[in-house]
Amino acid sequence: MKTRNLILLFLFALVGSMCSYASDREVDKPECMSIGELWETASACKDKRITLSGEYWGWKGPDIQHPMITRSDWIIRDATGGIYVSGKASGLDPVKDVGTHIMVKGVIKVSKKGVPYVKGEKVIITNHNQ
Repeated sequence: MKTRNLILLFLFALVGSMCSYASDREVDKPECMSIGELWETASACKDKRITLSGEYWGWKGPDIQHPMITRSDWIIRDATGGIYVSGKASGLDPVKDVGTHIMVKGVIKVSKKGVPYVKGEKVIITNHNQ
């Protein structure tokens, strides 16, 4: 089971790295990036539209800074890290559905305390955890 999860995380990271980046002329087209890349470039990419692929992790994750936007913020995680999503409910159970593969479309934001997060606009379940 753990090997399967590691393989899936690797595949999500690989797919994310193969996504093409939007040019300055394609302002409304979401960029695909890994969560690790998002953490590295959050300040420079603030207010840009993005698409993330990964696993739903519910409300709590190890060593992931919380932006403290709302009490219902939740985590998406890929092989490169995790980040909180605010503004759009996942539609998933924060305990039972941990590990469900999803895509999130939204906008990169940075909290008043400097913590990056995603203001979610759309959540797509790509493979429901059984």
